[in-house]
Amino acid sequence: MNRKKTEADRKLLKLLESDGDEAVLGEEFKSELVKQIMIKSVESDEYCASGRALCTQCKTLLSATDGGHVFRHLDRCTSKRAASEPIPEKSDESLRSVEPLAKQRKLTGTRNKRYIFSNIGSDFSKRQFTKEQTSKITRALAKHALRTGKSFNYMGGDCMRDLVIDVANATGSGIFGKEAKAQIPHRQTIQTHTLKFSDELIKRAFGELKPYAGKQRVNLIVDHGKIVSNYLSMFASYIDDTFKLRLLPIGFIPSADSKTGADTADAIIDRFNQLADIRCVSHSIHLLGEKVVDPLEKHAKTLDPEIMKLLPIARECLDNAQNVSSAIRNNFQACSEMSRLPTLPNDTRWLNGLKCLVDVTELSKEILDLVSKLSLKGRTSMYWLNDHPEHVNAVLHILKPLLTYSIDFQPILIPLRLDVPSCHIILTISQFF
Repeated sequence: MNRKKTEADRKLLKLLESDGDEAVLGEEFKSELVKQIMIKSVESDEYCASGRALCTQCKTLLSATDGGHVFRHLDRCTSKRAASEPIPEKSDESLRSVEPLAKQRKLTGTRNKRYIFSNIGSDFSKRQFTKEQTSKITRALAKHALRTGKSFNYMGGDCMRDLVIDVANATGSGIFGKEAKAQIPHRQTIQTHTLKFSDELIKRAFGELKPYAGKQRVNLIVDHGKIVSNYLSMFASYIDDTFKLRLLPIGFIPSADSKTGADTADAIIDRFNQLADIRCVSHSIHLLGEKVVDPLEKHAKTLDPEIMKLLPIARECLDNAQNVSSAIRNNFQACSEMSRLPTLPNDTRWLNGLKCLVDVTELSKEILDLVSKLSLKGRTSMYWLNDHPEHVNAVLHILKPLLTYSIDFQPILIPLRLDVPSCHIILTISQFF
């Protein structure tokens, strides 16, 4: 019986000496100097107790059962070590640099191979991920959620946590347990990192799309679909400079069963409003009509001085038209004699000055018949417009098409640069003054 135990102990020591993971040291057994020996099960691929323990002082195998044999062995082992190992004559600093004896001890077997017992045994149930490892696991789970579309509850659930622990134990050098499992991020953390990754991807995607958007090389693809619920899918299609077709998802928008064309248009506009460098064309045309007569300071510096002298005349045409329109609308008798009223002057309305100029020009004969009934400001402005038809016609010739564009493109959103077209219109105006 003793011979069989000795052979079994010899095999167990060989497993501990080997580079494999068939046997490892487990938790403490009655003393911090004695560790349980855990053997890997072939069926479940988990570690179970072998019924033996190892003294880390002298590398003696002990029975992992109740009784006083462990403490008796430690008393003998400690007294023998104290008698056989003299106190080294070294400084305190050099003693601190020496590794613990438990790590210096060698096991010599049939292979005469060195084996250093580390504190792997305590890692069996208490080993934890490092901060860097936890960060990598969080990023990996967030990327998996983004690629597969799995719910955040599933990504932070027990099944996914168990999978992470199994993968870590299969590929790593340690044995992770409950404490490591508690370090795996929960649903909210995974969701935060996933949304951050998605924002970065969208930003990069639109960065690649932006150079082609202003060159009329991007087409919009829209389609309704249904998996669990109805949704509107939007894609931007374009051919890059290498003549490769690119397809960029812009959005997946939930929609109702009883959707209409107007609902679809509103969903598309709402989505475009969330994108960078996308403007309403009608608003852009309004800004174009405004800045063409009152250019920004940085643009005014680049214009010819002679052209800059002409722009105040165009501004005066628009202002006088608004004055006439205001004078008519504030005169009850004038309003009753007009076939129709000119546009109500309002600086906050798009292209308001231009609309007033168009109406005043079309109603000029009626206005001149009752001009004496208008206020002094209204009469003065109307006389100025009547005396300078070349200025009025030049402004209308250049800016009047903007009214048509504003109506035609009102529901459309596209990128639009305002500086180049406005400078072009300014140069065109100079040819008619």
